[in-house]
Amino acid sequence: MAILDESMNISYDLDTTTKSETKDYTTKPSTSKSFDHSVTLEKISQLMDQKLNAALSYYTNNLRTDIKTDMENMVRNEIQLAVQGLKDEFLCTTDFICAEQKILKTQIDNQNTIIKELERDNNNLKIQLKQVESKLSTICNLSRNLNLEIHAVPECKDENVILLFQKLCQVVGTNIDNLSVRACRRVAKMNLASKRPRNILVILSSSRQRDEIISAVHRYNKAHHNIIC
Repeated sequence: MAILDESMNISYDLDTTTKSETKDYTTKPSTSKSFDHSVTLEKISQLMDQKLNAALSYYTNNLRTDIKTDMENMVRNEIQLAVQGLKDEFLCTTDFICAEQKILKTQIDNQNTIIKELERDNNNLKIQLKQVESKLSTICNLSRNLNLEIHAVPECKDENVILLFQKLCQVVGTNIDNLSVRACRRVAKMNLASKRPRNILVILSSSRQRDEIISAVHRYNKAHHNIIC
């Protein structure tokens, strides 16, 4: 519609120009027809250029505006898609991290529970160990109370250690039967290079018998201070 209007304006201007030129022909004396004709074409050319330039500028501006708007929309859409993609990836990453964190928290809680149970068991075992050590110490003390160690008794091959011990008891003035002796043997030397005979270890059935033998030895030593057992 804009082009038709412009053509109408052009035709109108042409008519007006023609009329004015006709008036000039009628009022003024004619000098040169070729000069009037060239002036008219020049004006028409200028007018055409003005109209075309105006229309071209209008459509160019509209085209630039449309292109700019389209480019902005395209860039905006691409940015929105990229941002949405980043959001989705970030959400997936955070969800994965949260899930892993929950799993780790559950595992840590389970391990803490196991550690607490182990600590409780360890404390119970420590208490039981102390009780066992106390009992063992008591048993060892009781066992030592039944033991009697005899030093410097000459050692012979194929000797009867129990019989030898009974004879020693008879010498100091006490009698010990076989039932009162749980064990009687020589023990290994601490120093293998020593020439002393191995000691005799006697395990009696009661500490009372051990005390009686020790008391008899003390009495014998007092009575025979020149010969010490």
